Amino acid sequence: MDNVKGSEISGMLRELDPDKRYVVSVQAVEDRASVIADLMAGLAGCETPQETADKTDAEIMDMVNAAIEENRLREHGR
Repeated sequence: MDNVKGSEISGMLRELDPDKRYVVSVQAVEDRASVIADLMAGLAGCETPQETADKTDAEIMDMVNAAIEENRLREHGR
């Protein structure tokens, strides 16, 4: 699978608002590509780009953490 680094996820988030900096750490054993897919699906659920831009830092990081946790649960068959 095509894996990416946590820093690449951080870079994607930075595209939402260049003035903000996000730090994301993804464990090596996790499928980062799947985490990205989950995160992008969550962002795609926003009706408009403005809805995404209006999210607070905490909301964005909650989405990242939820995507990582969902991936962990899937990986462990839960």
